[in-house]
Amino acid sequence: MALIHSLHLAVARALAAVAPARALYLDPACGGHQLLSLFVGDQPSVVTRICEVDALIVVEGQVRVIVEIEESGFIPTKICGKLLTSALATHFIHASLPGKAIPLGSDVLFIQVLDRIKLGPGAGHKAEQAELIAERVREGLPLGVRGIAHYEMYLPRGPADCDVLTKLQDSVRQILTGS
Repeated sequence: MALIHSLHLAVARALAAVAPARALYLDPACGGHQLLSLFVGDQPSVVTRICEVDALIVVEGQVRVIVEIEESGFIPTKICGKLLTSALATHFIHASLPGKAIPLGSDVLFIQVLDRIKLGPGAGHKAEQAELIAERVREGLPLGVRGIAHYEMYLPRGPADCDVLTKLQDSVRQILTGS
């Protein structure tokens, strides 16, 4: 039986509402059909594949938005590790784009979505810790070879938190339109 990732699917719907046609790539947890691998360099191999992400948006031949969604809890090293491995990557390579290696842009938005409900009971300190990490990451931008220049962290209270998903859409819209 397939595992249902309700927050992943809600974020995917929110992204689909603002991403240009055929620009949004989703992994299977988000309703896509293939893992989304990022690589160091433009040649795919087990050595150069550095991470897999949940969603990304490609505009004008470059990755502009990377999204990571965590539904299983909050561990700082896990959150920071996902950011760092994405920052080390230089290209996105996907089977639907044979022979193409899509570079990360120089002005990438990295979004992390953590399910506040999964932080556990009395998790106020975990939410504060997540916000502290987000603040410190923003202070250290840009990151990486290509340039994760923008960072947002969202902590919705489950997949039905429309206010947080709207804020996520606004961030994506802003990076894609340059306003």
